[in-house]
Amino acid sequence: MIVETGLLKSGFRLKGALATTAWRPTGQFGTKSPPVATIVLIRLLAMTGPLGNAEILKDLGLKNRTRLSERYIDPALADGLVERTISDKPTSRLQQYWLTQ
Repeated sequence: MIVETGLLKSGFRLKGALATTAWRPTGQFGTKSPPVATIVLIRLLAMTGPLGNAEILKDLGLKNRTRLSERYIDPALADGLVERTISDKPTSRLQQYWLTQ
């Protein structure tokens, strides 16, 4: 309410026994960088070429296929950094991933 009326942009105000604190949102700086997991996957694919799930798990020292998908492959696919080799069958056992051109 205080911010909406413009009475207090940010800071602290004490009036009797009532204290009011209002904060201005901070702006976002810089550009969005991909998560570290995505960078790791990109570097692995750049060094080796197309890889399947089992090979990526082995090379990264991971054991959980679901986590591989959630933390590494899905974000890279969403950002357009990685493509599936069999794009029309995302759950194929022969599926591999490679870097986009």
